[in-house]
Amino acid sequence: MNISRQGYFREMPYGEETDLSVKQYINKMDSTLVNKVCKYLDEGVQIIACAGTVDDVIHPERGVAGIPSVYTDGTWYWPGDLSYYVRNYKVSLSEAFISTMEKNMWKIPITVGDLNFDDLAIDGKYIFRE
Repeated sequence: MNISRQGYFREMPYGEETDLSVKQYINKMDSTLVNKVCKYLDEGVQIIACAGTVDDVIHPERGVAGIPSVYTDGTWYWPGDLSYYVRNYKVSLSEAFISTMEKNMWKIPITVGDLNFDDLAIDGKYIFRE
């Protein structure tokens, strides 16, 4: 199973220099979708658990934005604090990701039991194989 990356921005501690800036996406989410999108993101299946928290990168004085764990719906993967940015800053996500959520009727279509971690690939790279 190959899953694709979504919701990673260069300002985030786990972002890459080549990622786009979160500032480009602030206040771009359709307000009518915010609650549905956040619920979907929050219900994703955790595939990588990380200890600790990450702070708000837009307004650091607000403190904790979430956890740096990684979640999936079987098609996409995203960071654990992504819903914070959608909820608080209406950060938009790709049309393809939103389309997947709609197609799934705003419910995560898999459980952790559905995942074969030996065959799980992120952006074409197997993450649990030696």
